[in-house]
Amino acid sequence: MSTRPAVVAVGDDGTLNTVAQAAHAVGCAMGVVPQGTFNYFARTDGIPADLAAATRLLLRSAPVPVQVAGINDRVFLVNASLGLYPDLLADREPYKARFGRSRWVEFVAACATLLRVQRRLRLHIEMGSVVRPVETLTLFVGNNWLQLQQFGAEPEDTVAGTPGHGSMAALMLRPIYTLSMIGLLLHGAMGRLGEAASV
Repeated sequence: MSTRPAVVAVGDDGTLNTVAQAAHAVGCAMGVVPQGTFNYFARTDGIPADLAAATRLLLRSAPVPVQVAGINDRVFLVNASLGLYPDLLADREPYKARFGRSRWVEFVAACATLLRVQRRLRLHIEMGSVVRPVETLTLFVGNNWLQLQQFGAEPEDTVAGTPGHGSMAALMLRPIYTLSMIGLLLHGAMGRLGEAASV
């Protein structure tokens, strides 16, 4: 009887993403035990946040397909980004180390990041044969319907019956000033980021 290799990733979405890249590269199945704040990947695929419950589910489950996305031969599970969004993630780490892991701590850290001067990215976006230069504060490519829904940016043209419901979206943020950043924070807090004029 032959067995296929598998790896188990225990951690937050970033940890799961790192393990998924390695597992995908060698064609290895991956099990998940979520231990993060948001756990978008696990929640989307019905994996409980409780350690014991997730472990029991893992031990009695068979591999199933999940939705992944790729940019330049690198796969990702939840999102990939440039500019402001990864800055938000990096800046929140000292806050979490000092005040603990919670959504309020992450919100305060995000406010501190958004209210400082942001660097602008000059990108060339290629769609088919059309290349368009854009100036943006961030490029965010979301591959998780739950996170996109929380942002208020879930695409309408999803593909029913596919893993992850075929939800994927790219968001860009026009260069804006501090006062507009406060409005953007409010849109994000209310789950209506997709409605913001600057997005």
